[in-house]
Amino acid sequence: MAKISRTISTILPAYQRDRNQWRRNILDLVLKAGRKAGVSYSPDDRFEVVVLLYLTKGKRHDIHDVDNRDDAGGRLLIRRYEPRRWPLQRFKGDQFRKPRKTP
Repeated sequence: MAKISRTISTILPAYQRDRNQWRRNILDLVLKAGRKAGVSYSPDDRFEVVVLLYLTKGKRHDIHDVDNRDDAGGRLLIRRYEPRRWPLQRFKGDQFRKPRKTP
C-alpha cells in the first residue's frame, strides 16, 4: 500500500501591489499542489509552514522587507508538524530535497 503524502510544496508567485490578489494566488497554488499530491489534513492535525525566499544580492538584500518584495523567487512548504532541530531539517517525503548525484 502506498504511503499517503502529507506535504504540500509550491512556488511563491511574484509579489503584486494588490496584496489580496497576491494572497489569493498563493492560496490557489497551494490548493492545486495539495490536490495534485493527494494531501489532506484532518481538523486535529498540527502542521507547519516553511517559507523560503530567494533574494538577490546587493544593497537591497540587507534591507529587504519580506512582505513587499519585488523579485520573484521562493517556495512554500506545508507539512505535518514534527519536532525538528531546525525548520528545514529533512524527513522522508520532504520535497526540498535535491536529487542525489550518482557516481
